[in-house]
Amino acid sequence: MLKLAVLEDSETMRILVVECLRDVPDIVISREVDEGKQALAYLIADTVDFVIADIRLRGGDSLATVRELKLRFPRTKVFGFSGSTNGAILREFQHAGVDAIFGKARRSRRAVHHR
Repeated sequence: MLKLAVLEDSETMRILVVECLRDVPDIVISREVDEGKQALAYLIADTVDFVIADIRLRGGDSLATVRELKLRFPRTKVFGFSGSTNGAILREFQHAGVDAIFGKARRSRRAVHHR
């Protein structure tokens, strides 16, 4: 069984991620965190195998959280989750130690098909 934590300040995105992963065999959602200040304390108290971390968290620095998490638990896989397409911001996330970065889909009027 793999333990997963989701660090996402948007309640809508957090619910979406959790719902998508809830029924995946051998994965347990161990922790859902929406504030940066809480994230590291929770992850130290309840170590996990995987973390999905938004690049921005309310009340804290997601990059610092990722750096500290990778320093303390180098075997923990961290997947960055970002709506940004800014290369400099994504590189910062990568340099913080994320193992992979996934983009958040953005809706646009062009992407919605009307009949």
